[in-house]
Parts: sequence; C-alpha cells; structure tokens
Amino acid sequence: MDGSRAASTVWHALYSPKQSDLWEILDLWETSGSQAIGDPDEADNDDEDGVEYFDEDDVEHVEYVDLPETGEPVWVEDEQVSEDPSDPAAVFFFVPDEDTAALLDPAWLAEHPGALVFPASPDLPYPDLVERFEAVGVDIERFAPEVRGSVVPGIFDLTAARSEPPVPREWLENGIIEAGCVNKLTAASGFGKTILLSDMAVNWSLGRSALDVDEDGKPRRLDRPQRVLYIDGELGSKWWTDYMHRFRFPRYLRNFHLRTLPDRNDDAPTWPALNTPEGAVALFEFIRECEAASGRLDVIVLDTLSAFVSGEESSNDTWREFDSLVTLTLKGWGYTVIYADHTGHDNSRARGASSKKAKLDVEWVLDLPDKSAPDTLRLSNTVETGKMRNGFDGHPRVVHLERRDNPLTHVRSAGPLRTTSDQRADTAGVDPKVTMLVYHMNRLKLPGDVSRRKAAEKLRADGQAVSTDALNEALKLHKSNKAGPSEDASED
Repeated sequence: MDGSRAASTVWHALYSPKQSDLWEILDLWETSGSQAIGDPDEADNDDEDGVEYFDEDDVEHVEYVDLPETGEPVWVEDEQVSEDPSDPAAVFFFVPDEDTAALLDPAWLAEHPGALVFPASPDLPYPDLVERFEAVGVDIERFAPEVRGSVVPGIFDLTAARSEPPVPREWLENGIIEAGCVNKLTAASGFGKTILLSDMAVNWSLGRSALDVDEDGKPRRLDRPQRVLYIDGELGSKWWTDYMHRFRFPRYLRNFHLRTLPDRNDDAPTWPALNTPEGAVALFEFIRECEAASGRLDVIVLDTLSAFVSGEESSNDTWREFDSLVTLTLKGWGYTVIYADHTGHDNSRARGASSKKAKLDVEWVLDLPDKSAPDTLRLSNTVETGKMRNGFDGHPRVVHLERRDNPLTHVRSAGPLRTTSDQRADTAGVDPKVTMLVYHMNRLKLPGDVSRRKAAEKLRADGQAVSTDALNEALKLHKSNKAGPSEDASED
C-alpha cells in the first residue's frame, strides 16, 4: 500500500456508539461511487455495478471496492468490554469526496446523536490512531486486539501484559530463592554454602522445599519437581558421593543432573572460561544436550563463580563479559540461575569487582554468627551486602538456619537467643513447625509480649496453620528472642 495514504489525514472515521445506529446511518447514504455502501435492498444487483453492497445481518459483507490492504472498513467493539454486547459500538472508515460529503455535513450529523466523524486512517501507525481516537473521547482499546496491527519484534507489549492479572512470584525457598531470577549465595570458604545449595537443589528436584514446612511439619511441596543442572567447579565426585549419603537422598535422582568439572573426563572435556564466547557456547551446547536427553531444565547452578572465569576477579571487565555472555542469556531463556561465590577479607560481601552484583536479582551472604556453634547459620540480605531486586514482600532480611546431622539437613530457626549460651543450646531439637511459627512472627513484627490470641489471629490471617501446642512453644522462643538487644534486632 502507498505509505502516503497512511500518513494522510484525508481518510475519516465515522463512530457510532451502537452498531445498529451505524447501519441506519449508512442506509440513508446511498451512492454508487467507488468508495460506496449501497442500499441493502439492492444487494442482489451488486454484480451489475461492481459495488459490494451492505448486508446488515453480516458485518463481513461490508466492503469497499477499493479495500485497504491493512485494516478493515468496519471495526466492531469487543463484546467482552461492550456495555451492550448485542449492539456494540462500531467505526466505519471512508474517504471524503463528493459521494461521501453528506457524512461530514454538521446538519446531517446533528440528526444522529452520538455519531462522531474525525480524521483517521485505518493504515495509520497504532500510536497515531490512539491519539486521533482519544481526541474525540473514544477508547480505541475497546476495539482491540484486531486494530493493533503488526508489532515490532522485540518490543514488549506492556498494554497486553497489564491487561492480565499479575503473575504471583514463585519462591523455591520462601523469601530466599526466587524462581526465574538470578540468585547468588556468597560465603567464606568452609562456611557450608555448597552443603546448603546442594541440599536445596536436590530437594527441588524431588518436588519439595528444603527449608519450608507445611502445617503438618512436612517439607512444602513445590508445584512440580524442578529439573536441576548443578555444575560443580571445585569439589569433585568424591565429595558429592559422600554428601549424598549424608543427606540420605534417594539413590536415583531423575531430575538432578551433576557435572563435576574437577574430574577428568575424556567424553566431557573441560570448557574454556565462561567469560569468553567459546566458553559460553560450550556451556549452552552442554545445556542443550542435557535437555535433549532429559527434558527442559528449570534450575542451573554454577558453584563457584571464580572457577568459571579467566582474568582478574577485581576487574569489572571480567564480570561484564561474563554477564553479557552467560547471565543475561540464561535469564532470558527463563531459567532459575543460582551462583555460589566467595566473600572477601571481611566475610560480609563478595570478593572482586563491584560489577558482580549488576545483573543479580537476589544475593544472600551466609555467615556464622556464633563461631562456637558452627552449625548455626545466618543468611543476610542487607542494603550494603545483599540484593532483592523485586522487593522482600514482607520476608525478613535475615534468616537463621540450623544444620543438623543424621540425616544431614537444614531447618529454619528462631536465631540465636538473646540471653545465655545454655538457652541457645535448648533450641537444637526444636520442632520445625515451631521454628516456622517463630519465623513468621518475626516477619510479621509481632512484639515479644504478644498474646496467644493476638498471635494466632495474626498468623492465621497471614495464611499460616496454627496448632495450640506449636504456638505455645513458639511463643516461648519468640519471647526469649525479644528479651534483649541483639545484632539482629533490626533484621526485618
């Protein structure tokens, strides 16, 4: 089509708030011009003069002899948004000439209340059409989606996205690991980040959370088992064999796929550094091979970052290249991405360049708040050291965990008590249902002296299952935890 016609204001639109009124208007306008609508009663004679006449019972019969190549001569309001689906609004496009002059006559328009005529071509770019319709108080979206025309590849349709209900955030571990995002766990060597990550990753592959429990004290079920690819860059197969026994995981893990780069394997050669195009391509080819054999992956873990790059860790260029080649690609493909990383000298933040954080959505720092209790862990996500791009949604910035043996596992805990070491030791065998209630009471910022009735009311309103025995025990721990000042007093 000639672009000059699309850019021109010669074309006009005739809008009627009722489709039936539009047909009446057009019935009154009879002509045999080249851009014409004829008398419905003469529909049987359309072959005699070459004009396609209008059949009021079938909108598809409304045509031009010179039909535009894009758009339709008549747009009918979407029935789902119309105030009267049986008689929706309609728009008819025409070119003003001597045959259509009556449609522009103010006296003629005055006889048809609600009818509007304004300059608009069906071939105009959609943003321009929106402006023309808005100028006369007509919402063009009510005629969507047919009128939107073509979309430029790569342009996100924000209007369409906002017309749908918001997609709820999905947590693999509530408030800690967010699905579909780039997550990172940072800790000093020996603090147990790989033990924690492997515990979580295998549990996800079994369709359950590692740290969350339901009202019966059992692991929270995920919507479905996650297919996990765990790429180990440091430890090797001996460590994994040993720790899978310690966790007492099933021998057959159908959805958990492990690649251990420290092991020499002629069938799976070591990749080039992932901050190089060659290394990134090798990683992506391996991912595709895994998916061809086992199905679409959900989660990809790289442990630890320093094992996968070349160049200086303190150089921003190293991480810009890595993110450009790997991080953004994996996120764009829809994977949940998890990195493990080492802290610097002060154990409070990741070592290396500041640009490491640039493309992260979530970052937690794992440390040991009480060095005399190495199985008491703390995850921190503060403004200085962590990151939660999409917000915390009421979840705390500090999460306490307890590592237990026989079998090896991790549970959320109420955190170190603010009184004596003897009282801290008393929490070692706390029921997970109790620790989860304490966790939610902290998240809801309930005071230490909250009453049993008020605590139960707040917890149930938050969607938590509350039993009398578990609540009684949780209130004791919660009160003890609020008894005095602590470094975690502002953890929410």
